[in-house]
Amino acid sequence: VVVDLESTRGTESPYVMLSRAKSLDGVFILRPFRQKIIQCRPREDVRNEFKRLDILCHQT
Repeated sequence: VVVDLESTRGTESPYVMLSRAKSLDGVFILRPFRQKIIQCRPREDVRNEFKRLDILCHQT
């Protein structure tokens, strides 16, 4: 699978492209890309839940 991650928009497109490969050996990234392209910030409710779980973990 040949991918050009620098030309994508959103996180869905890179996910779909990379999911077509059966292993990392089957992936060829065409050119360097910004890491930000494949990362997304979790929604606020998800971040709040992680904080709540972290506090709970430290209390028990």
